[in-house]
Amino acid sequence: TGAPIPSTTDQPKQAAQSFFEKLESRVNEIDSYLCVGLDPHPSELGLGDDASLSEEERGDAAFTFCKTIIDSTAPYAAAYK
Repeated sequence: TGAPIPSTTDQPKQAAQSFFEKLESRVNEIDSYLCVGLDPHPSELGLGDDASLSEEERGDAAFTFCKTIIDSTAPYAAAYK
C-alpha cells in the first residue's frame, strides 16, 4: 500500500485572513482606496430593448460588462462592489 494520507490535524493551523485584513493588505499594496461599483444596468449592456433575450443571454452580457470594468481597473482598485 502507499504512504498514509496525513490528517488535517497533523498540519499547522493557519489563521484565515479576515475580509478587513485582506482589504487593508490590498490598499497598502496598491496605495489606493478606490472601490469600483459594478452596476450592470440593462441600458448599459448594449442589449437595447430586446425582450426576447433569454435570462442566460442577459446574464452573459452583465458578466462581460463587469469583467471588462474589472480588467481595466484591477491595477488601481482596492475593492469592487
